[in-house]
Amino acid sequence: MKYRLDVRPYTSENRVDLVQRPGVTPKLHEVDVKQAIANVALSTEQRHNGFRLLTVSRVVTKIKNCTEESIVLDASEITVIKEAFDRIQGFGFDDVELCRRVYEAERVEE
Repeated sequence: MKYRLDVRPYTSENRVDLVQRPGVTPKLHEVDVKQAIANVALSTEQRHNGFRLLTVSRVVTKIKNCTEESIVLDASEITVIKEAFDRIQGFGFDDVELCRRVYEAERVEE
């Protein structure tokens, strides 16, 4: 089984502004999906051993080198990314779309 992961950038509101400064209109910012996935998957919070770090790094490199709007990953590759997302705590409002794209990647037959 393969999965299509949407890696197009998206725009999000900075909801931190609403919490820290009530009444302030949140600023929009663009989320670089490929870099955000890399940041999560290769975070030191992951506490990867050497072998796991290399495994994750290979998948992240494949994603970052993608020049299309989406990338097709095999089941083991999407699992590597999902497991990395499972390990991180502290996701917030601005991360909903990123998490949705990872956890709800479209199944494809290729």
